[in-house]
Amino acid sequence: MTEKNALNIVEKKIEALRKKRESILKMDPARAIEEILDHNESYALVHSFPEQSLYMLMHEAGHEDFLPILSMASKKQWEYIVDLEIWEKDEINISTASYWLGVLHMADPKRLSDWLLDDQEDFLTYFLRNRIDVVLREHDQDPSEIPDDFVTFDDVIYFKVLESAEDKNLPIEINSLVYDILGRIADRSYRDFQTILFISAGVINAEHQEHLFRFRNARLEEKGIIPSHEAVEVLAPVNLKNIKKRSAKNSSFDNIFVDEKGDINSSQVIDIFSVNNYLLNPDDFSLEFVSLFNQIISAENKKIRTREDLSRLVKRISGLLKIGSQYLGGFTEKTSEKKYMESVLSSYHVMDIFKAGNTLVRNLREKVLKWQSNSFILKNSLNLSFLGEKWFGITGGLLAWPAVYFDNYENSSSLYKDFSSIDEIMNTQKELEKISAVDDLLGLMGVKEITTDDIFINWQNFILTLWARDWLHLDDNVFQPIEIKDFRKFYQWLWVEDKGIKTPGKEKKQDFLNWIVRITEINPEHLLERLGKVFDELFVQVEEELGAVDLKNIDAKYISLFVLK
Repeated sequence: MTEKNALNIVEKKIEALRKKRESILKMDPARAIEEILDHNESYALVHSFPEQSLYMLMHEAGHEDFLPILSMASKKQWEYIVDLEIWEKDEINISTASYWLGVLHMADPKRLSDWLLDDQEDFLTYFLRNRIDVVLREHDQDPSEIPDDFVTFDDVIYFKVLESAEDKNLPIEINSLVYDILGRIADRSYRDFQTILFISAGVINAEHQEHLFRFRNARLEEKGIIPSHEAVEVLAPVNLKNIKKRSAKNSSFDNIFVDEKGDINSSQVIDIFSVNNYLLNPDDFSLEFVSLFNQIISAENKKIRTREDLSRLVKRISGLLKIGSQYLGGFTEKTSEKKYMESVLSSYHVMDIFKAGNTLVRNLREKVLKWQSNSFILKNSLNLSFLGEKWFGITGGLLAWPAVYFDNYENSSSLYKDFSSIDEIMNTQKELEKISAVDDLLGLMGVKEITTDDIFINWQNFILTLWARDWLHLDDNVFQPIEIKDFRKFYQWLWVEDKGIKTPGKEKKQDFLNWIVRITEINPEHLLERLGKVFDELFVQVEEELGAVDLKNIDAKYISLFVLK
């Protein structure tokens, strides 16, 4: 057989494995496992899976059901799982490490002990340092002097497994796991067993962990995942004016996977991670997008365990790319969203577009944090619910991390969704300006005492109740519920009837404005500029809630815009 024929055979086998992987990853997890196990070259098929792909399939299938596949997985695939799972930022979680060693032990106990000894000696000694106590018996020491809970293989080195409350969640009992690993190492090479225990007894946790962390980061960097302390730069706000176009339009940006709505197609991203080795992908857009994706994973310490997790993050990134693109490219509704996004994505670096979108969201969050530090509402122990449902939802969404848009089921099936358009940024900005204006107004009203008697209050019924108290010649420097008999007088005055429809009328709205100007000393024009629309919306709510209520039917239990008793 010629060398050329041999290469052709290898290429055909590699292509056949790729196609098989592609078909398997479109199946449900249970069927996927069956297909892998029934394949005539199941080991080669398992080894051909990119580490990220096998990792996600494992989590989707369930660890126990996936044990036959794990037993065939390569050392690098095992290493990838451990690298992603056992670290919490820059520290190893020993309980989690025990869990995953337990899973790998269930998959293949002999291979686990060989792998730890041959390839993971530094990790093994760190693990043992935190899971066992070691005692050496002196040559003239009676064995009975060694505590009963220590065990030995040679009557010289004694060890005891350290247990914790979290061990109840392990797939295999911790004593059995450690005893079996050490027993297999001792059977294979007693000298290695001694060396491992001696080294583990002298491990300095902080230094050893830092050493392990460096090597773990180096391995993940080979897969495009940089350390979190470097990756976090992607989330930092940038000066939007400094974002520049590419020096020349990239001709290899033809394969931009956006759908008709201009959103990143998550199924194609899954294919890039799952079917192909994205580090060898010649398409520049794929490389730029995956680089961005991996940097966000690292910066936010996320674990993408399933394709659903991956799709969820792709959707969020897609929304921020759309926002960044709309900001940088001057999007209009007449433009095809698909063509528009393709044009902007090929004209700017993907990372820069994301940073632009993320910065616009971060700026909104910073506004809320700044407002929060000086808020009259919060300084007077009136929590965010005082803002009312809508504004409470908006501020709550922005205070979350990462910040989310308060959709209130309008454009999605959820109360909150990821930001995905410049319109959502602008709408939220306008509402934040209203919140700030109302908060400033409340701070100027001079209320010295707020008595609620556990009655729910918000800014609407707070202001309206103070106005009614002023009209009734009650002390409007004190917020207290109004007696129902007094409120009936105000209520009778409030309404003007025109053709059978009751409205407060211009005169009553003017009285409201005059009262605010008088107690706050705000310039009327400035007041209307900042709060005119807010007051219009407030009186619309008054009409909707009370316009159809007869004077005789006034009941404090059913009125929310005035606080009554």
